[in-house]
Amino acid sequence: MDTYYLLRDKARARRDNIIKQARADYWRTIRQIEQLVRTLGEERHRQALATPVAPCDESESLRGITAIKAAEIVLLQGPSLTLIELAIELRRRGIQATGDPRKLVRSLRASFRYHHKKYRRDAKGRWSVAE
Repeated sequence: MDTYYLLRDKARARRDNIIKQARADYWRTIRQIEQLVRTLGEERHRQALATPVAPCDESESLRGITAIKAAEIVLLQGPSLTLIELAIELRRRGIQATGDPRKLVRSLRASFRYHHKKYRRDAKGRWSVAE
């Protein structure tokens, strides 16, 4: 077989694997959201998305910095967190507090993938800063 075809097949297999991982990550996040909805009750979930998060003390505020830098600060200060837990904490500290939390989760996921050498996810789906 020609080298061109081998390289093309390898690239196709790599692309398919990345797509499969993205789909698995998406469904894992959906399951986490559904579990939170069941835990909190659907009405409380709708209210939480509709109302801004209660503000934190000025000493904890992270306003004025990027979401990924704020995520790094939060992850260094405490234990590893899932994306949803991290988004809730960031919103509490003033990062996109009045915006759509789903956009914040998407941007964090994309940032963690882009900076894959700096952040890592354990088997339970919790993110931490690679030491």
